[in-house]
Amino acid sequence: MLRRNTTKKKARIMSKLTPRTVAALGSAILLGVATAPASAQVIGIDDGFDLARPPSLLDFASETPTLYSGASAGASYFGSRRVPSLECNDSFDFWSCREDGYSESLGDNAQSLDGSMVSAEILTSDFERTDTGGAGAKARAATDFRSLRAEAYADGGLVWQETRVNSANDGNTRTITGQSRSFANATSRWTDVFVPSADGLVIFELSLENHPGRLQVPRSVFPDNTPLPADGTASLETQVFNLDVLTQYATLSSEFEPFDGFLLVGEARDSRDDSDPPTRTFQELVINVVAGQRYSIVSQLSVEASNDADMNLFGSGRLDRILVEPGQSLSFASGAEYAISVVPVPAALPMLLGGLGLLGVVAGRRTGASTGA
Repeated sequence: MLRRNTTKKKARIMSKLTPRTVAALGSAILLGVATAPASAQVIGIDDGFDLARPPSLLDFASETPTLYSGASAGASYFGSRRVPSLECNDSFDFWSCREDGYSESLGDNAQSLDGSMVSAEILTSDFERTDTGGAGAKARAATDFRSLRAEAYADGGLVWQETRVNSANDGNTRTITGQSRSFANATSRWTDVFVPSADGLVIFELSLENHPGRLQVPRSVFPDNTPLPADGTASLETQVFNLDVLTQYATLSSEFEPFDGFLLVGEARDSRDDSDPPTRTFQELVINVVAGQRYSIVSQLSVEASNDADMNLFGSGRLDRILVEPGQSLSFASGAEYAISVVPVPAALPMLLGGLGLLGVVAGRRTGASTGA
């Protein structure tokens, strides 16, 4: 049976409201998270393509605190390589000493359920008996409560021409096309559970920072090569779920069936790509909590790189601080020590809430007037 919340919304927040806080607070109000539904609530989700999209971290919401680190690296090579015979002298009969159209794919992965650092690595030297070498990649990740670290580097995504004479006695040439690709992925994720002592707003202050690339894999040297497009991305995503309230998520398309899950009460996202300069950004996730109910916070840093991209976000996704109202306290199941600060109640907040509501009324009237016209 679903529990019904009868608590009133509290109008309390930081004394100095930043634009990010105002935006996040508006999102929290629009989500209607202050009062839990009396029955299963249907949330329509439209991501612009009319596809079913549950909260991306819903599967990791849990009553048990968890840490996870994962890394994977892979590379592929297509071209030629020397045959493993010592009797073959390619100076006199080059192509007969070659495996023409040789291809190979290599991979490595590692994961940890206690958050300790893991790494996966493929080196160009792992492709044996290849003159031009192969692609290389490296990924590593480590996780702790409050701190997320992930890095991915990939090198050697190239297409090249290999032209050789047939032999010392035959000057005719033969050309084949070679290609190598590489990828690296790293994921750092932590999940914790907390119970608030009183109703009110809670603000999670998050930061994300990307660093200059460190080029940890030796770069390959290919003759007459054409680099394949490099691609590097990173995303920090944090979502908070109410474990005591179930809801039903439904797509706007009739193609998919609704599904049940914990109620999403707030989320924040930040991202990077390989063209972004080193920078640090901040976000605030604002939720309205109910005393005694259990909440699961899930924070995940995902980093991907392919071909010739370097994404260094090691030690960069962090929960810097948690802001609570006077008299409020949070009990975390993990026992981790978070930086928690008590903030005063600004007199301007009731006016802000009233203003947001008034804007909604005005917008509704304008829409109605336009429709009537």
